[in-house]
Amino acid sequence: VRLSEMCGQLSAKVSLLATRLEGVDCPDKAQVVDALAPHADAPTTPPTTCFFAPGEVVDSVPTSCCAETPEASTTTSVVDEGESTSARDFLVALKQMETEVALLAKAVMSNQREMTDRIGEERSVRRAAEAVLDARIKTVEHQVKRRSNGGSIPGDSRVHSPALTPASSRANLGLQGARHGVDRRTS
Repeated sequence: VRLSEMCGQLSAKVSLLATRLEGVDCPDKAQVVDALAPHADAPTTPPTTCFFAPGEVVDSVPTSCCAETPEASTTTSVVDEGESTSARDFLVALKQMETEVALLAKAVMSNQREMTDRIGEERSVRRAAEAVLDARIKTVEHQVKRRSNGGSIPGDSRVHSPALTPASSRANLGLQGARHGVDRRTS
């Protein structure tokens, strides 16, 4: 859910940047907007000034909108040069953000598929482990029932009688040691 929210936020930022692009004066701005942000609307009236040099290319989009002569472009103020740089930076940032949103969407889809596959694998491993543990639990329960009924546990070489408890078994070991001259209680 968080990844889709992030994609939505990035998409909103791209739309916001495309909307801000409408403030840039360039007669062929519609072409630039269409190339950079396909969801932005083209302006209805063409602006009169352009911040790009004639024939300049910004992120593979030619700026043919500039029909000014070099003399006319030298009469622009320092503020216009600053705006030109910021408009160019703005277009570059917009194009980069659009590319990043597309890459993020691909990564989200890829990660979603990968996570779904991993979850499926983990689920099958968990089910197999549960089946093994259930079988082991049933075996232990069966052995406990047999032992409580007086039977022997398979694989156990000792035969347990109901009268023989662990305490009496220890006492018998002590007596056997005393018979052989060894006192196991003191050693």
